[in-house]
Formats: sequence, structure tokens, C-alpha cells
Amino acid sequence: MSILMDFLTECKFKVKMGSSLSTPEDLKIDCVQGSILGPKLFTLYLSQLPNVLPQDAFVISYAYDTYVALKG
Repeated sequence: MSILMDFLTECKFKVKMGSSLSTPEDLKIDCVQGSILGPKLFTLYLSQLPNVLPQDAFVISYAYDTYVALKG
């Protein structure tokens, strides 16, 4: 668990536009895009979503996009 917490805490990001690079900022939410753990963490995070929705709702997910829809 310590390895996972190390991965999710104290991450920084920079923005590059042309040849300019911003100063590093703290990443307050999410995990690093393009990381190996990103898709796994996303799947774990949303795995229980269908269990807490009403019966007439369903989840549509593709990559990092998730939609909740109601039948009707």
C-alpha cells in the first residue's frame, strides 16, 4: 500500500507551450496521465458505481469517459 500512496502523493506537473515551460505545480487530484497504474486505479474507483445507482440506471464507460444514463 505504501508504494501506491507514494505514487498518488506529491506529484507535480508542468505545462509546455512552444518552447516555454511553466514552473512545477502540485497535482492535487487524479494520477499521472499515461501512467501504467492510471487505468487500473480508474477501474477500481468506478467498480462499485453500478451497485449504488438506481435499477433503471446504467453506466457507459470508454477509457476515462464515464456516463450514467437512465432507462426510460
